Amino acid sequence: TQMVYEFPELQGIMGEKYARALGEHEEVARSINEHYMPRFAGDEAPSTLIGSIVAVADKLDSICSFFSIDVIPTGSQDPYGL
Repeated sequence: TQMVYEFPELQGIMGEKYARALGEHEEVARSINEHYMPRFAGDEAPSTLIGSIVAVADKLDSICSFFSIDVIPTGSQDPYGL
């Protein structure tokens, strides 16, 4: 859907809702949302093991990808919260 393009703050939240509507297991639906956590400094961490693992894997993938194209995140310039 175009939901996340219009409202980027709903990223993950809408995925969780769609997963529930499609009958996914509760932990899978919650993990879809939690893999974007933490979204910013001070945000809460994922509460499920699967959500935590996927969140770390996603952030590691982003960091490795950025380094591979010589885009080095810094403490003052880190819009992706890595």
